[in-house]
Amino acid sequence: MQATAQATQSRLAQLLTMRSTHMTQASTFGQRVGRYLHLKDAPSAVITRSMRGIDLAAAETQNDNPVPGLSGSMADEAYIVSLKLHDYPDCELWKHGKCVTKADVRAGTTWLYDLRQDPRYVIDKPFHSIQFYLPRSALDRIAEEAGGPRVEDLACQFGTGNDDEVMRHIGAALLQGLRRPDEANQLFIDHMMLAFGAHIAQALWRTAARHQFGPRRSRALAGEARL
Repeated sequence: MQATAQATQSRLAQLLTMRSTHMTQASTFGQRVGRYLHLKDAPSAVITRSMRGIDLAAAETQNDNPVPGLSGSMADEAYIVSLKLHDYPDCELWKHGKCVTKADVRAGTTWLYDLRQDPRYVIDKPFHSIQFYLPRSALDRIAEEAGGPRVEDLACQFGTGNDDEVMRHIGAALLQGLRRPDEANQLFIDHMMLAFGAHIAQALWRTAARHQFGPRRSRALAGEARL
């Protein structure tokens, strides 16, 4: 019985350490997103490392009275998948230090940003979004586990949002965890974030494969990956 109690205490200590580590990493990501959007207070965030040490993260960002100006930089070997919760008309979008287009952002749409392009936008209106962080290494791992070929560059349609029902459901499910991270069930967060990663990787892999291999070959490869 004593050995069982000691094992239980040891496991509990490990779980508490893991939770503390998750909270610290989530806070770091929240601070990074906060700097990018010039938020006064860093937004709450959640993070998972269930994918063999690869971080997937999300943060809810909102500002009803922002100070006008160009957003900061988050240049990285990663992507931001942004689920918009508020309309943002006439959005001025920048990449590689230049204004390239304007777009009307609609609530409920999902936007993909390749952080290697140093994407930014002019903050001049209230905004509300969930920002998902997806490292390039996570896409490589998902392709490897699915048996699909590695795609070197994804076809990001900068300045174009997508009507993605799956992302809306994932975002809605995560909102309570984002708003009360101290009370969030980490197992639930892990499952939702891995669902996000797999969904985006599959959708983007199909798009990129069509560009890289052509429609006929991409369909064949998609079938092979599912097997």
